[in-house]
Amino acid sequence: ERVELGADFIAGYAANRLGLEPSAFLINLSLIGSYNSRDFDYHGRPDDRAAAFRNGYFYSDKQTTLPDAYTDFQDNRFAQIKNQ
Repeated sequence: ERVELGADFIAGYAANRLGLEPSAFLINLSLIGSYNSRDFDYHGRPDDRAAAFRNGYFYSDKQTTLPDAYTDFQDNRFAQIKNQ
């Protein structure tokens, strides 16, 4: 789940920097992946996935590199999403 939410964060980060609208991704979150927490390939709840994407899309520090932003997500923002 942590890896999958990290991928959603990266997708949001990249979409913003490419000037893409987030709506298509956010609409389709529930169509891809397993949402059964007992499955090996569990992707997280759609709400968590949307939050991870938004975290990446609206990542405030435009000077931060993707690796540093991803580390920040894994070290700090993942826990915030899971504790909502």
